[in-house]
Amino acid sequence: MVDKSIFFEAKSKRLAGLVDITSPSAFRKGLQKAKQDGFSLSEFRAFDIGQKRADAQLKRKNLSTKERLQFTAISKIRLPAIGRWKKNGFERKCNRSNKWIRTRYH
Repeated sequence: MVDKSIFFEAKSKRLAGLVDITSPSAFRKGLQKAKQDGFSLSEFRAFDIGQKRADAQLKRKNLSTKERLQFTAISKIRLPAIGRWKKNGFERKCNRSNKWIRTRYH
């Protein structure tokens, strides 16, 4: 018998350690740790999947009111913008120049 699930094993242990949907405060702590040196696309996807899992948990019938409030709060937390611009000065400069070229000639 094949066990079907919409959830899958985490590929990255670091990302699995950051995303914690047990409570909204734990989810926010993970966001703060991830935002320390920028927010990569893989981190954004991991937190987005965490929010989708919280949404999926809301569809269960036997949730207590406390759990329902926690999962609702997690699903409504806004994720930060993607970008690691603190260390990458050259990439930031190229990105700015590309914006200028795009607006100027297109």
